[in-house]
Amino acid sequence: MKRIFCIMTVIFCFHELLAAKSIDRSGNVVSGEFLVKLSSDQYQLVQVQDLLGSQNVRRVTKSVYLVQRNLLERSEFVVSSLKALDQVELVEPNYVYQIESAEWPSDPVFQDQWGLHNTGQNGGEPGVDIGALKAWEITEGSKEIVIAVIDTGLLLNHPDLRNNLWINRAEFEGETGVDDDGNGFVDDIYGYDFANSDADPMDDHGHGTVLAGIAGAEGNNGEAISGVNRRVSLMAIKFLSSGGGGSLENAVRSINYATQMGAHVMINGWGGGSYSEILQSAIEDANEKGSLFVAGAGSEGSDNDVRPMYPASYNVPNVISATAVDRHGQLAGFANFGRSTVTVGAPGVEIVSFGLTGLTMGSGTSMAAAYAGGVAGLLLSKESTLSPAQVKERLIAQSMTLSSLENKVVSGGMVHAFFALSGGKP
Repeated sequence: MKRIFCIMTVIFCFHELLAAKSIDRSGNVVSGEFLVKLSSDQYQLVQVQDLLGSQNVRRVTKSVYLVQRNLLERSEFVVSSLKALDQVELVEPNYVYQIESAEWPSDPVFQDQWGLHNTGQNGGEPGVDIGALKAWEITEGSKEIVIAVIDTGLLLNHPDLRNNLWINRAEFEGETGVDDDGNGFVDDIYGYDFANSDADPMDDHGHGTVLAGIAGAEGNNGEAISGVNRRVSLMAIKFLSSGGGGSLENAVRSINYATQMGAHVMINGWGGGSYSEILQSAIEDANEKGSLFVAGAGSEGSDNDVRPMYPASYNVPNVISATAVDRHGQLAGFANFGRSTVTVGAPGVEIVSFGLTGLTMGSGTSMAAAYAGGVAGLLLSKESTLSPAQVKERLIAQSMTLSSLENKVVSGGMVHAFFALSGGKP
């Protein structure tokens, strides 16, 4: 039986093929790196190297490659020259994505989870919550439902998470150092770390653990908090580093992994970069395979109908874009909105969860995405045959109407677990 031993020392791992990367923060791209989609997936690596004019090439998906070019070359020149090749369909810079939080981190002030059950504590509006107590009378979730948290990783040994971790049984029961299930990843017991290219997706930032706690902390176990799903399988996928940033390349790898391994819901509390057809293609593939893609709408206080925020603004049937609501039922001042592009509101202000060192409190649309993704998982635990589009439609139709969200989001309201599970609202 394999076991992962977690070392609390942060090790910075560089890719063997490419030199250490420099992040162009002004342009939000990895300098000198481009993702190239070819018209065929039948090429050998040496052929691709010759075609793209670089020995520093590696495969991202069957037909997408990452190429590193001379840092002195202008990005516009590289894109135009590669696009001119007959075998090339798309060329995009290797964009950088960041955690979507308005306040991170901050110390706990209110030791409550108003988003689950709002009784008016700390001045809140009673009833402005997702109706968790009534929802749990119907279902508390299921270990059969897999929620992939695509973020900074998870604190795998946390007492409130460890019993709800997804486990790749073929690898857990297999031989160390061997790809027992033949999926292309060795020893991926709990998920994978694409930031460091290893099978230990341990959180070294805290953000992913916060989102996992919101969506799926074990309930009724005497520990700190309860997730929207008291029982669930949380797949740990890390592509954001200890600094909270990650690349387009690894975002695509992460989504593809979650799709490949059968995640029902993907929670994505990150954003940035321009429109990427390659990233959209990965989300479309997830949709075709039956995976829901939940993303934070963004924390810039802007209108996504006018200024799209990615990945939340991709127009794919499985994408749910969630914005943040406070304990009074008001749209948060920092939260992005969009009458036609933001799906629904969810609790996202002064949200208590746990980070690396204990309870913490954060605000942001990433927390809203975790709540919305959690409700989606709870719904699927009751009705497992629903398609991503059907889950999305249910969350929209059975949201709790809030005047502050009228003409601000598609649903005009906030996600509500009980309404979604019972199929009706007053």
